[in-house]
Amino acid sequence: MKAYEGGDLSTAERVKNELEEDQRQRRKVMENEGKEHEVKFFHHVGDGGPDSGEWVYNSGEKSYWNRRKNQDWDDLLKLWFNLSSELLREGISTISEGSSKAPVANPISVFIVPPANPPPGEFMKPKPFLFLNNRN
Repeated sequence: MKAYEGGDLSTAERVKNELEEDQRQRRKVMENEGKEHEVKFFHHVGDGGPDSGEWVYNSGEKSYWNRRKNQDWDDLLKLWFNLSSELLREGISTISEGSSKAPVANPISVFIVPPANPPPGEFMKPKPFLFLNNRN
């Protein structure tokens, strides 16, 4: 959304396409495992299927707004993540390429490879990330 709002339409389109492709892959995996998508922020009210009646926001501790206020996203499927915070969580504080430790912009590429048996609902494919060492 930030890319779109900033006028970077090519990046916004690329990210949108990646998210949609990831969604198709997750759906395929779930179908193969006989699982169904679980709606987290709404519940269905009315008779019949999801196309009838209405969908109402869930309230309480696990409502979207309370989760947002408390940054409580742990049990939700990760659609994307901030790699630097993921690395820090794993105890990785610096990344360098080669033997250079100079405080200059040293771009490196990192691929996050999914685990062989990802936890249920955590389908991921490898994605490239670019790091810039911008220490002053």
